Amino acid sequence: MRVADSVKGDDSTMIRDTAIELWADKGSAIIFGSWRQDRPNNVSHRLIWYKKNAFPGFRTSAFYPAEEEIYLIGGGWTGKPMQNVITTNEMRSGAAGLVATSGHPTPKPISLMAVSYTHLTLPTNREV
Repeated sequence: MRVADSVKGDDSTMIRDTAIELWADKGSAIIFGSWRQDRPNNVSHRLIWYKKNAFPGFRTSAFYPAEEEIYLIGGGWTGKPMQNVITTNEMRSGAAGLVATSGHPTPKPISLMAVSYTHLTLPTNREV
């Protein structure tokens, strides 16, 4: 299975912002982003996903990114307070890495998503 080199629409926030606008009346949202693009409107919390085992690959620059921003939108974020930096240790590159095994260019580990969802209180009186 070939993994795409990039995600369509990553060069602009138009698709992201349209999706957020369409979702606005449905409740909270978890949006992944980069400091290279403007943040979405109405962000209630900004988390940092630190990819501890990120590998630089064939980069020629002095530094390479090992983090992603996570924007929490809407209300309903509860739970025991924790730092906004979430560290994961999974192997992302190589034949056994998460990118290759999932077939997706930007997979999110279950442990990362679990942290976000454990702090979200879903309404009980409507369908999601």
